[in-house]
Formats: sequence, C-alpha cells, structure tokens
Amino acid sequence: MSSRHLRDMVLIADSDVERAERLATACAQRGVDVQVATHGARALEIALAELPVALVTQLDLPLIEGTRLAEILRANP
Repeated sequence: MSSRHLRDMVLIADSDVERAERLATACAQRGVDVQVATHGARALEIALAELPVALVTQLDLPLIEGTRLAEILRANP
C-alpha cells in the first residue's frame, strides 16, 4: 500500500450524474467510501491524488474516454 493511500475509496467516473449517484449511494449504503467524477479529466485528477482501490467508468466518458483513462493510470507508477 502506498504512503499516499489515505483510505479505501472507489472512484465512479460517469457523465450520467443520476446513474453515478445511484451507484455511489449503493456503495455508501454498504460502507464503501466513494467519489464521483463526471468527466475523464476530473477522474484522472482524483485517481492520482487519492489512489482509489477501484475505478468504475463509462467507456465514452467526456474529455478522456474510459479506456484512455485506464491506460494512463496503468502507465503511472
């Protein structure tokens, strides 16, 4: 575990705000800490700053698509 890792958190990246909030609520009800991003650039910022344990993303995410986001994160130590 990285020293930057402050808490276990799941990042949901989805431009459909209602869907993202439903997922976030379901996770929170199960005790999972969640953050939501509505576009890929924000998801990247959050992921690099907070090191989520999981990323749930829509593929056709605005600004940075979900597949590209995954590629960037995999390449970033």
